[in-house]
Amino acid sequence: MRLFFAALPLLLPAPSVAQGLSPSETTALPRVIDHLCHNIHDLNGCENIFLLENIEEPDTADLIVLPDRRTDAEDPLLILRSVAFNGAMWGMSPSLEAAGEGFTLHSEQTGIGRHPWHESLTVRWIDDAFYVTAYAFSTYDRILAASANCSLDILGGYASTELSLVDMDTEADEVTGRSWSVEMELIPITDWRAFMGTPEPCAVIMNAFYEATF
Repeated sequence: MRLFFAALPLLLPAPSVAQGLSPSETTALPRVIDHLCHNIHDLNGCENIFLLENIEEPDTADLIVLPDRRTDAEDPLLILRSVAFNGAMWGMSPSLEAAGEGFTLHSEQTGIGRHPWHESLTVRWIDDAFYVTAYAFSTYDRILAASANCSLDILGGYASTELSLVDMDTEADEVTGRSWSVEMELIPITDWRAFMGTPEPCAVIMNAFYEATF
């Protein structure tokens, strides 16, 4: 019986950690927040889109787009540092989603604070660069039950906003919304950074929301 228990560790499957990671894997893999393989470029195959924790600013994420590994292309299609907020708590992690010929970069801060928010950038390869073709931002007030949201279809030339506030005297909801055509230039994704604020015309409705809820 003593010999059986002595040999038991040799019969059990070895934990995966015992196999070990290479130095490059040990450095890179823990930084991966999200990954998407999606055809967004003129090259054949699906491009590998990565969100990585920024080394110098861990509260932000880097966006890396690599060509399909089965093509002859070797150079990255995009390396963009600190493009999105990346918090350390639940409800603060950015993510990726396939969106037709492009992809959507989602970021959020819903874990703590009075004004949780969601932000989405839809990105497409057009001509010779990646551009933000659509944008959305929404937030609400945990105390006053107020909310605001804004959507921009930059490529299609369309904007929509809605602001919902509560009259403190009557406790009635005051909702104002607007949809209209806009003419905006596409935003190069390389111009985007975390914490840069919402673009016009979303900034107008968001400023009104924060002024009313502080």
